[in-house]
Amino acid sequence: MGIVQTGIMLFIFSIFISNPILSQALGAAQGSFHVGALAFGILYSPVMLILEIVTNAVSRKHEFAADRYAALNFNKQSLKEALKKIIGKKT
Repeated sequence: MGIVQTGIMLFIFSIFISNPILSQALGAAQGSFHVGALAFGILYSPVMLILEIVTNAVSRKHEFAADRYAALNFNKQSLKEALKKIIGKKT
């Protein structure tokens, strides 16, 4: 998922640095790479938050699917004990 996230970030960055309207909205007389980069820095934080939530949800879904697969195809008790050991509970 890291490559996809980086690709999305770079795509959004390319839109911001080539958009003169954003530069003008921040007070620049004309479009500028530097002002576009500043606008990207300001506005990308909320986008990154949404991407992190989606990425974490997908990751969690895959994690649960892997646990379910292991429980169905291997020794359930061993999996249960290993997961308890990871979180520090005594069996």
